[in-house]
Amino acid sequence: ENNFMSVELEFSKPKQYTGCYCASPEFQKKRGTWTDPSYSHIEKKCTKDKYMAYLGEPNADTGLSHCPKCEGGLCKEAKANRQKNDARTPIYEEWDFFQTVTGKLGGPGLRIFRKELFDTWYGDEPIEPEYEECNLDISTQPLPQAYCSNYSSPDDGYGYGVNGKNQECGMGTWFTCTEDQNYLNEEYVGKFHIGDINIRFIKCPPTNAPTPQPTAADIPCVDIPCCKYVNITVDEQVCKDTGGDWCPVYQYNVSLPELPLP
Repeated sequence: ENNFMSVELEFSKPKQYTGCYCASPEFQKKRGTWTDPSYSHIEKKCTKDKYMAYLGEPNADTGLSHCPKCEGGLCKEAKANRQKNDARTPIYEEWDFFQTVTGKLGGPGLRIFRKELFDTWYGDEPIEPEYEECNLDISTQPLPQAYCSNYSSPDDGYGYGVNGKNQECGMGTWFTCTEDQNYLNEEYVGKFHIGDINIRFIKCPPTNAPTPQPTAADIPCVDIPCCKYVNITVDEQVCKDTGGDWCPVYQYNVSLPELPLP
């Protein structure tokens, strides 16, 4: 329970697929076009090395970014099921690709996560696993991508493979830690990443309509005097047996310490 990890993320500066190298004729060449691409070619061949090599060409369009990213045959699957899922042409036509990400990973579990990662995959690299924070960096990774064909009801929509895991609405992002950049030699830049975040969008659960005053609720009290500590939920009889009273507490304006049962 003390090995949790926390995540803070903010994505900004979205761009459309027409600003993506992997979707462009420059990458597709004879294998496809803007509207009829080879998804297999994107998935297997549109690597960071390929993208960086293109940027080094004399007439390269430097406004193109490393995106979209297709994984697990999901883009091709979305196209094959177009009659059922109403996929766009191309399937990532309406995806958003974010050029800027700010945020960090933290929590006591970060050290454990990093040690496992480096011991398994990068044991020979002199990377320091003991950081207490990881400031996210996407400069060597494909752009984060997000989409839902029905944002108002994601369970009824499709993402067409955008999250890298399935056909559901969501997003995917790949990142390294800024703190690791000085440790990565040229061989690992663009190939190394600390992790993926794959998200499925769901509809927010219904909430009560706002009221002018905080809403009172019956919450069991487990200490004396009543209404002091309400974090532990017990039934009404146990509350009374321990000397407390079953009493209303304003659930929106209390912040109480966590105490064990007496």
